[in-house]
Amino acid sequence: SAILYEETLFQNAEDGTPFVDIMKANNVIPGIKVDTGVRATFMDGETITEGIDGLAERAAKYYKQGARFAKWRGVLRIDPNGAPSMEAIEGNARALAQYG
Repeated sequence: SAILYEETLFQNAEDGTPFVDIMKANNVIPGIKVDTGVRATFMDGETITEGIDGLAERAAKYYKQGARFAKWRGVLRIDPNGAPSMEAIEGNARALAQYG
């Protein structure tokens, strides 16, 4: 399997063949990264993952294009100054729970 970005999922080869069709012909299952990025929040430099809004519509579009699994990421900074904070852990856990 391979996890793709939205742009890659909708690309075609020079001959017009959809990239996902080439993947499937080579026994590779296409997947998609469905979060829309991270935004800064909590302590300096910490983030929370975004993308729940509109996820159902995007997922339907990705499935129609050939994606057969999805990936959602939670990005936590780890440093000697106390990151990740409990707020960052809980905020990303809530986002992940909404995704699941």
